[in-house]
Order: sequence, then C-alpha cells, then structure tokens
Amino acid sequence: MGENILEALFNGEIDPLQNFSLTLPEYRKIAERWYEDEQQFMQSLTEEQCVAFELLMEGHLALRPQELCNSFIDGFKLAVKIMAEVYNR
Repeated sequence: MGENILEALFNGEIDPLQNFSLTLPEYRKIAERWYEDEQQFMQSLTEEQCVAFELLMEGHLALRPQELCNSFIDGFKLAVKIMAEVYNR
C-alpha cells in the first residue's frame, strides 16, 4: 500500500472489516452468558416455537451488517468533522 490512504480505500485495498474485532473486555463474558440463556430458553420451547424463534433470530442477524456499516459511516463522518474543526482553528 504505497499510495495514500484515500487512494488505497478507493481502490479497495483497505477492508475496514478485515481487522474487525470486539475488544471490549466484557464482550466475551456477556456473549457467553447470552448464549447460555438462549440455549436454556430454546429448551423450554416446543419444536414449533423453536423454529419460529430461529426465524426471528435470523431476521435480526440479517440486520447486523447494515448496523455495522451505518456505525462505521457515522464514526467516519464524526472523525472528519473533528479533523475539520482541528484544521480550522
């Protein structure tokens, strides 16, 4: 990546999700607890209710990439505003 960062981003050489990781220390603990709670909940459902719940969760998970994209865009816009303010002072 010998060119400037904007050219690299434009040319598709930078993938913001390539290095994506959830680094909050409490994330893993919360995720494990949620998984355990979900498994316990699923065991309390009938087979028909399990199928309905799984479909509901699939729909919810389908929204996640768009949420991440919107968060990235919002964060980038905020960073640009901050930089503009710094340079205008």
